[in-house]
Amino acid sequence: MKTVMSFFAFVAAACLLAASAQAGAPLVGTYTSEGGQVSHGRHTESFANDGDFLTVGNAINAASWDGATLGVQWSYSCPDIMSTMLLADLVNPVTGDGQKIYKKTFSGGTFTMNGAGEAWDGGDATYTGVMNYYSETTTIIYSNFERVNAVTDITWSGYFNGPSYPCVQWAANGATLGDTSDGSMLPAGFPPFVNPMDCSTGRTHGIWWQDSDVTMTIFNCPVPVDESTWGGIKALYQ
Repeated sequence: MKTVMSFFAFVAAACLLAASAQAGAPLVGTYTSEGGQVSHGRHTESFANDGDFLTVGNAINAASWDGATLGVQWSYSCPDIMSTMLLADLVNPVTGDGQKIYKKTFSGGTFTMNGAGEAWDGGDATYTGVMNYYSETTTIIYSNFERVNAVTDITWSGYFNGPSYPCVQWAANGATLGDTSDGSMLPAGFPPFVNPMDCSTGRTHGIWWQDSDVTMTIFNCPVPVDESTWGGIKALYQ
């Protein structure tokens, strides 16, 4: 009888330990700006070369925007362009009117999300994580061969820091509001331009965007049946 009781005590303790390990994990689910769970945001892309937001080495810095303060709910920083591919050139060669569509692939980056009081609140005051994939499909609009506007579709994925914590996927739309190529300065209320090398804010040239239609999906990461590194797991999302 003592052996049986000890066995059940061990099982109960193991279950309690497993539950406590997950007590702070963000809650699995899909959260949207349309549904009011995720704030809209703003992001900047620093220029490695002034006037060119298609250059390898450009870096992203993004944060939620509640109309008064940046980064209260979420932020992410420092993915930088690794490659740019022209998907379509629809500019009229005579008039110079039309658009070009590019796929920009980035590498690196980290993210932070508020926990307390949010729809995904699982017990932690703040959640941090590492991005393993980031890309933008950017449409540049031209008139008379001059760039007049741009919009972008943002997608990224990553994993939360924590024992057995879940993964995250993110999608949003961005519309450019200005850039420094015409001598303009970055307005107040936007994330500063960052250097991808160390996430410092020393760069002075770039472009700034308003982000909307945000969808964040928190989901359980696939667990391989055999031993694997995080690198192998992250590769599943690329």
